[in-house]
Order: sequence, then structure tokens, then C-alpha cells
Amino acid sequence: MFEWLYNVSKKLPQVKGPKTILSSKQKLMWTLAVLLTYYILYNVTAIGVKEHAGLADIFQILTASRQGSLLALGIGPIVIASIFIQLFAGGGLLDIDMGTPETQKKILGAQTTLAIILAAIEGIAFTSGYAHQGMLTVGGTIGITTVALQLILGAIIIIYMDQIVTKYGIGTGIGLFIAAGVSYSVIMGAMYTVFGSGGVIDVVAEGGIEGLTTAFIQILPFISTIVVFWVVVYGEMAKVKLPLSIPGSNRPLELPFFFVSNLPVIFAAALLINVMLFAQALIHKPLGPGGKPTWLHYLGGLLYLTTPVHAGLNIPQYLTNLTSGITPILGLPEWVHALVYLVTLAILSIYFGKFWVEMSPQQNPEELAELLSQQNIAIRGHRTDKRFLKMKLEQYIWPLTVTGSLAVGLLAGFANLLGAYGTGTGILLTVEILYRMMGEIKQTLDIHYPGLSKMLFGRGNI
Repeated sequence: MFEWLYNVSKKLPQVKGPKTILSSKQKLMWTLAVLLTYYILYNVTAIGVKEHAGLADIFQILTASRQGSLLALGIGPIVIASIFIQLFAGGGLLDIDMGTPETQKKILGAQTTLAIILAAIEGIAFTSGYAHQGMLTVGGTIGITTVALQLILGAIIIIYMDQIVTKYGIGTGIGLFIAAGVSYSVIMGAMYTVFGSGGVIDVVAEGGIEGLTTAFIQILPFISTIVVFWVVVYGEMAKVKLPLSIPGSNRPLELPFFFVSNLPVIFAAALLINVMLFAQALIHKPLGPGGKPTWLHYLGGLLYLTTPVHAGLNIPQYLTNLTSGITPILGLPEWVHALVYLVTLAILSIYFGKFWVEMSPQQNPEELAELLSQQNIAIRGHRTDKRFLKMKLEQYIWPLTVTGSLAVGLLAGFANLLGAYGTGTGILLTVEILYRMMGEIKQTLDIHYPGLSKMLFGRGNI
């Protein structure tokens, strides 16, 4: 199957790498060109779809998509294809040598083919969902097919733009698109809070202490967004020093506090989105005899307690619903739903964090010890021995995995509950992506646009 996917990719259009080394300015220009194209597609509604058709905000954040637009699928096909290939390769299901350039070329080709196949499947599924929800303005086979083709084409364009950024730009396309989508949500959310109906300007214009109180409540998402950004940046910079000696260097080996990065909360959030869709389907099933809920309705009510909670833009209404609202079917208070969601997200983040470390060759203690021993890195006062390295790494890696995964899970959950723009998961993703890109961006601006670099970054180092 892997070879078949690769062979098909050779017949598809290719994004070849640059023949010469690109300057930092050229990389910046390519990145900006792709970013501009992304925003154009992001804001163009697909012909035949009502403009605000969509799912939960968290789904759009994770996939850098916008429902109803040409980018309704976003990076979903790319991410799923990458996860499949990496899990098969990392789990030993594919008999390939991951370290060779030829294998990496085959993996990229197989991922491209699989992503296009998944784009076709998801495009048809999304169009069917739009039709079922009454979100289409066209009918008939030709109209529905036209909508599906637009969504598929948008996804394919994203697939190739991702490769363009990876080979010609700064960072990766996936990271760029997620950061762009979250940044757009933050900017639009802030503008709505100030200028929108019921926003700060409206409530202040009403006058009185009550108006000022409502205005303060309305800007809570802005405050929470700033706080979460600051906490995540601090967490990204936090390191744990290991008692390992690096040959020829006095610098200790360090591991990041967010050892598994934001992957645990991405997987956890994606799972809970699917639980949410399943729970809603069960809750809205026809009632049983006598108009009473069936056991399926109660199951949907239980699953609903684990589904994502996000404040949205109307904060006063959200707070009222959180304090006095009740959940469907079971009738429990909404604050119980918020608490169960937060705990579930944290537990799932820990589980997926441990799972990823066990599966990842670069983070698993045993395989990491093997890699370090090959580089003559040893515990201070001991000879290079991968058994001692493994024991010492386990003492650090597993606690870091649990605490780091728990931290990102709680951060994402609290950010959602506090109404942070772009959702908590989106902020986690964006901060990490921008943190990794800023060094190269600052270097480019220092050379070509020193004034702009000084204004944006000051004189400090990133």
C-alpha cells in the first residue's frame, strides 16, 4: 500500500525544491505570498454554500479551516495522512529505513497521495453534511457535485502550499496556516468585543455603573487571551537540566517543560470534538414511547458532559448560562459540564502524551538513550552506558510528560472556559509555532529591514 501511494504521487504535480540556496529575504517573500493566498481562500465562500455554515470553533482552529469557505477542509487531510504514515512507520508496520533521504522522499510522496484521497472523501462528506443541515443554496446532483469539487480543490491547494512553505519559506505550511487562522480569530474577536453589537462601545454608551460593569465583563476574553499567551510563552521557555555531560561542551543537556509540546491536547481536543458530534446525534434522536427519553438519550447526555465548552462572544449570556443553565437530558448544572470537560481534557492529554512518547523514536527513553550513547553523552561521573542513560532519562522524561501534558490540557481547558480568542488549543499551537519561527524572521528583518526589526523585537535575542 505504501509503495502504491508513492508510485501514484510520482504521476501527480510536484513541488521541487530550490536549485540554489534561498536567501532569508526570498524565504520571507515566499511565506508572505502563501499567507496572502491562504487568507484569500479563507475569506471566499464556496459557491452554493451559505456563508456561516460550520461546526465548532475548536474544529476550525485545529484544521486551520473556515466552514462554508473554500478552505472548509483546511489542513485536516494533511494532518490525518501524516499521522497515519508516521504511526505505521514508527510502529514498525512499514519495513523502511527512516534515516535515508530516499525514504523521506517516499514518505512525502505517500503522504501527498493519501492527503488528496482523504480530501476527496472529506469533501464529499462535508457536502453531504451541509445538504443535511440545509446549508446549501443549490440542489440536484450537479449543484452538490460543484460544491464538493470546490472543497476538494481548496484542500488540494493547501496541500501544495504546505509543501511550498516547507521548501521555499519559513517554518512549515501547517504551522503557518494554524497561526494565521488563530491570529485572524483573535483580531476579529477583539474587534467584535469593542465595536460589535453589545460590545464595549455599546454598553459604555448606555452609561451608569451597570454599563461599566458589563463592559468589564465583555473584555474578559481579551484579558484571558493575554494571560494565556503569557503563561504559554513562559512554559515554552522553561527548561529542565539533566545531569548529562556533552563532549566538548560545558552546556548541560536540557529538556523542555512542554516535553511533548501541544500534541497531547491536539489529540484530546480532536477526540472530544468527535464525542461532541456523537453526543449531539444521540440527544436529538426521536423520543421514546410516551415522549420519554430512551437510554440512548441518557448516553448522549453523559457524553455531553465531556464535550468542549467555549464562551463565544456574548460573555454576559455565557456566564448566566454557566451559573444557572442545565445540561440536556440529565438536567445537571452547566458548571458541572464545565468541570467534567476540564478534568476529561486533562486526563486525555496525559494519556496521549504518554502514548506519543512511547511511539516516538526521538522521545522514548530507551531509543533516546541509544541515540545519546552513540554520541558519547554520559551521566556525569559514569562511563557511557545506555542502561544508566535509560534509567536517568526515565526519571526525567515520564514526570515531564505527565506534568507538561497536564499543564497544556489545563491551560487549553481554562482558556476555553474564560472565552480566550482563538480557543485555548489554538493559542497553544500559535505560541509554539510563532516561537519557533520568530528566530528566523528576526534574522531576516535584521538584515533587510533593521528598523522594522528593532520596532518589533527591540534589541533582545529570541
